Amino acid sequence: MSKINHFLLGILIFIISAFLVTGGLLKLSAYLKRFLRIKRIKIEGADEKLKKKILMICNLKSNPKSLLFLNTKRLKKMIEMNPWIESVTVKKLFPDTVIIKVKKEVPCAVLIYKGNLFYVNKKGEAFKIPETYRDLPVITGIKQDMKDRIRKVIRLLDRINNRRLEVSEVHVTKYGTVHLYFCKNRFDLVFSYDIDRLNEEEIKKNLKN
Repeated sequence: MSKINHFLLGILIFIISAFLVTGGLLKLSAYLKRFLRIKRIKIEGADEKLKKKILMICNLKSNPKSLLFLNTKRLKKMIEMNPWIESVTVKKLFPDTVIIKVKKEVPCAVLIYKGNLFYVNKKGEAFKIPETYRDLPVITGIKQDMKDRIRKVIRLLDRINNRRLEVSEVHVTKYGTVHLYFCKNRFDLVFSYDIDRLNEEEIKKNLKN
């Protein structure tokens, strides 16, 4: 057999081998997709309403996925787009389960600035426009990006709530004066003349007086 024939035979064997390997890989991939198909999603830390929204994001009924090829980082980002979610972790539990752990945002007060309303959390972050805020104190006079001032007000509200005093509104003037209004009576109590210097020591001292 000539060298040319040997060469052509080698090319033919290579092509056949490549087809066999490719076909085997495709079969293996299809098998793994079927065998490792996601059947269960466990969601922790969310109420029923939030669970339904997360399941809609996962979209497994109309678009079943293999656990092997699930992009957990992408799914995490999609879930975190919900304003009620502070943080989330997504883990795979082979062969067929996804575990989603959620930390939900907890509104501490409602911030009102120039007619705009926002829920704010303990970190001083405005995270959602509220549907209702009857059970939460109102913060006025502060912009939503003034996180440090909002945190100070939230800390003050925590200390006041520990003393079983119900505050309806905390108003901070442009000069930094902190005014308190209580639920039972609407009198104006000046708690501090400089919110930026308000610390734990001053809060404790003023609450004793």
